[in-house]
Amino acid sequence: MARESIASEMEALSSELVSAFDGAWNRRDAEALASLFHEDGDFCFYNGLKLRGRRLIQRVYGRSVFPNLPGGLMHRTRSMRVRMLSDRVALGDGKVELLDTTKADEENQVQLTISATIILTNDDGRWGISAVRLMVPVDAFPTGV
Repeated sequence: MARESIASEMEALSSELVSAFDGAWNRRDAEALASLFHEDGDFCFYNGLKLRGRRLIQRVYGRSVFPNLPGGLMHRTRSMRVRMLSDRVALGDGKVELLDTTKADEENQVQLTISATIILTNDDGRWGISAVRLMVPVDAFPTGV
């Protein structure tokens, strides 16, 4: 398959994965969210917590993350850019926002914006998430740094 064709396929796939990830997160569906990862995929939060393996990702989101989220908090991925590293590996960079949808004023809904990097791999004909890295929000640094 030509590299341009793969890149085009990857753009469509990344859009599908982003939509599926946001949808699973917003439904608080840990099983659906974890299914987007390869069996040995990992997820590293900006505080250093690292989850390795689809089962652990599902368990932590299902038992700890989702049950403790306030109602109305939604996940939105913005501007995911994908670059093919090879025919079987792609790198995605984008922004993730957590929104408080209980606020009527859309400008005040964004509670947190963080940078995210994902590695997508094609294992045995299935594209999935191999790794997610969330970066410390820029506004978390003290001023003057």
